[in-house]
Amino acid sequence: MNKYESLYCKMFVDIQCSRDELIDKIIDFTGGKRELLRTIITSFGEVDVIENKAFYSDKKQHDNFLYYMYYLDIEPSIQSDEMEYIASIRKLLRQFKLQGTNVVAACDFESELV
Repeated sequence: MNKYESLYCKMFVDIQCSRDELIDKIIDFTGGKRELLRTIITSFGEVDVIENKAFYSDKKQHDNFLYYMYYLDIEPSIQSDEMEYIASIRKLLRQFKLQGTNVVAACDFESELV
C-alpha cells in the first residue's frame, strides 16, 4: 500500500438536502472548486459527493451511519502534505458538526481526527 492509498477517507454525511446543495457547502467549507458533476478539487485533494444507495434500502437503520444519505470519497492530491491533508479532513468534519450535521469518517487515520 502506498502513502496515498492509506490516506483515502470515506466520510458519511447525514444531511437532508440535494447533492448540489451539499457540494456548495463543501466548496464553502474548503474553498474548493467544482469539477464535473460531483467532484470538488481542493488545495488538499479531491472530494467526490456520492448518493448512498443504502439510504434508500428497506433495511435502513436511522442510527447507523452506513445508511446516511451521502458519502464523500476523499483522496489527497499528489502534492499534498500528509499532516496538512489530515488537518483539512479534521476541519471539514468540524465544519459539518458546527452546523449540527452528523458526520462519520472511515479511514486509516481516524484517531487523528478527534
